[in-house]
Amino acid sequence: MLKHIPTSRFFAYLCIMKTKDNILTQSFQLFLNEGYKEVSVQNIVNHCGISKGAFYHHFTSKDDLYAQVLDRFFFNYFNESEFDYGNEVRFKDKLSLFVDHLITPYEELLELTNRKDLLAYFRFLFQSATVQPHIQYKINKHFYKKGYYLELLLKEELKKKNLITKIEAKKVARLLLGIVLGITVLDGIYDAAKIKSHLHESLEVMLQLILKKEYTQAQLQLDF
Repeated sequence: MLKHIPTSRFFAYLCIMKTKDNILTQSFQLFLNEGYKEVSVQNIVNHCGISKGAFYHHFTSKDDLYAQVLDRFFFNYFNESEFDYGNEVRFKDKLSLFVDHLITPYEELLELTNRKDLLAYFRFLFQSATVQPHIQYKINKHFYKKGYYLELLLKEELKKKNLITKIEAKKVARLLLGIVLGITVLDGIYDAAKIKSHLHESLEVMLQLILKKEYTQAQLQLDF
């Protein structure tokens, strides 16, 4: 026989979680529109249509809320994934997976926020980092992990002798990451729809510089 489920308690839990999710989503929009420093707890409770008691039931402070919003709409959106560095996967496909993993969440956020650019999102991401060192460290660590993925990718290609031997994987990975992030920011603050096409053009140039000539034609057509 099925055990009796305390329905009232279950629905109370769902209501609590729905309230918290609503606060997170509504606060994310508020932070995007107004900025972290400009938003107060009173602004948040007014925007969400809740009491201060309801707010403090879920969050200890505005900073606590902001950290959870960051987790929901940045770190969880851009979570780490395992890339396949196997010999059967072509270099161009590895780069394609890397770029898709990095850019697709931005596209989803644009759809979620009904925006054409990422300017407000970048402000949301970096504004608190100027006053909260632990968030600054966490963001910095997140992006450096992406560079580490690229370094592993390049080291594998060096072992297979597909790249010119003079390059250093760590330095080239840093350069590639700089190109990817730079284009993401530059295009993102104006017209995010151009990010992938511009990444295609820039990485194609980079591949011409680091691939051995006999591999260049076979590897260049990146499918972004």
